[in-house]
Amino acid sequence: MSSLQRNSVIFVGLGGFLLALLVVLPYLFLGKDVHVIVSDNLDSNFVWLRNLASQGKLLAHPSSEVEGFLLVTPRFSFPSGIHGFALLYAFMDSFWAFAVQKFLISWIAFVSMYYWSGRLLCNANIVDRLALAAIWASLVFYPHRGISLAAIPLLAWLFTSYKDQKIDTQAIIFLLFYGFYSTPLLSGWYVWFGFFAYTIFYSISSKKTAWSLVLFLGLWLLCYLIQEYHYLYQFFVEDEFISHRTEFSYYEYLWKDWNPISLILYGDYSGIVYSLIYPVMVFFGLLFFGMQKKLYGIPRVFTLLLIFILGFCWLISRYFSWSLGSIDLPILQSLNLLRFNHWIPFLLFSVLGYWILQMQFSGKRLILVVLVGINCLVYQYEWRHSFSYASLLSEYRTPSFREYFAEKSYDEIKAFLGPDWSSLRLIHVNMPPAVSVYNGMRSLDGYIQNYALEHKYAVGKVIAEEIRGNEFLEWQFWRWGNKCYFQNSTYPDDYMRYQWLDFSPIMELSWDFEYLKQVLGADIVLSSVPIDIQELEFLNRFEHPNSAWKIYIYSIR
Repeated sequence: MSSLQRNSVIFVGLGGFLLALLVVLPYLFLGKDVHVIVSDNLDSNFVWLRNLASQGKLLAHPSSEVEGFLLVTPRFSFPSGIHGFALLYAFMDSFWAFAVQKFLISWIAFVSMYYWSGRLLCNANIVDRLALAAIWASLVFYPHRGISLAAIPLLAWLFTSYKDQKIDTQAIIFLLFYGFYSTPLLSGWYVWFGFFAYTIFYSISSKKTAWSLVLFLGLWLLCYLIQEYHYLYQFFVEDEFISHRTEFSYYEYLWKDWNPISLILYGDYSGIVYSLIYPVMVFFGLLFFGMQKKLYGIPRVFTLLLIFILGFCWLISRYFSWSLGSIDLPILQSLNLLRFNHWIPFLLFSVLGYWILQMQFSGKRLILVVLVGINCLVYQYEWRHSFSYASLLSEYRTPSFREYFAEKSYDEIKAFLGPDWSSLRLIHVNMPPAVSVYNGMRSLDGYIQNYALEHKYAVGKVIAEEIRGNEFLEWQFWRWGNKCYFQNSTYPDDYMRYQWLDFSPIMELSWDFEYLKQVLGADIVLSSVPIDIQELEFLNRFEHPNSAWKIYIYSIR
């Protein structure tokens, strides 16, 4: 590596470091008083990893038991421990492990887009490339997907740079890094298949086998097979466990009848949250260059790919089901083909990036800096909700990390329940079981991606009458099932009943309380709202300035 190349690498690395530092500044300033995204994060993924690490089960045998959610669940019910970010939880406090994970994702995203921008336009100005990288890296990447989406630009650079040359050490290191820091089941497989299609297309069009790309794909696949060893164990070795996913379906209700516009804007489903500004910029850029007959090369290819992905996902959402007449393929219901929409942000920002790199006008770089500011201050959850609650940027109050997990309240609850608190079987009403599991307790309910079908039936027997007739709750519990919660029709699927909200008591619960107590052995009910029914006896209420919850405790009569 020449001195110039070495200085360039250092400069880009430093730029990514500073951008990532900007993204995580709320963690450094506020500590556990920072506001962190709850859905699919604090209520699930974060606590899964923390719970595994606290019990020394990150790298445990797939069939070993993990206490907490649903009382005990097999190790293979949770994400792999052979993952770069998961291993952070074994070496540091879980809060800081999460903050470091977010920092690294942004840093890697920056470097990835900088590399890719050199392929988008080989003679692009370095300042423009850095600005484009900063825009990409300051988008909101869902942490539990690792670098699956944030580093797609790096993969694009690898596959286009090495298609006609031998693989070197740098390429192998980059690919191994991606393989062990991305998440196969949530996103990675859909990215892998995209590059698999590219490899086939290039080999056919060039009339030669792109062996370097084939080796990339094979090495990448090997990383994923190693990482997901526990699922392979469940599928090929474990023969007694029947997963709730055998009755699982994506292609109903929430995932039904999406349209191309919603596919572009549903950031939480595409894994990246970004402003409407960017699709609008792409649209007018395409219109402008199309009128000038300059829509060729990279913009045309990526625009066509974007249209293809949008059309494919729309057709899947509108018409697809794994049920083929009388032939039912239950295991394949877990395969969500709509996740090919994870390609949309990369394709969108590749087209946008090309225009940004090519266009020259007064004030362009100021606009790019403003876009980075919007990404951070408006769309980054920690910036928006930690500092902006009193402003127009945030229309409602959210809990801080400290408030959400309410450790002070749980210390008081444990003292109230007595020395045997850890052996009690809890259930929850309108508060997430993850909060109790975080605090070392055991719950009969939980948000978990792979658990015994038998347990779902048991919980379903308790709540069947209560959710009957509610189309959403029936679909969510019986057909999706990842939220094995004790639902109620008064506040359906509302697990954000924070103490600063107004609410009335629950006056009726059509649960099978006898089955709940005698068969499931429930000891205590924790609720974020008061419950006024004869089947439950009120024991105490706990609230604390550092808690998001008023926690009402009941026993079953």
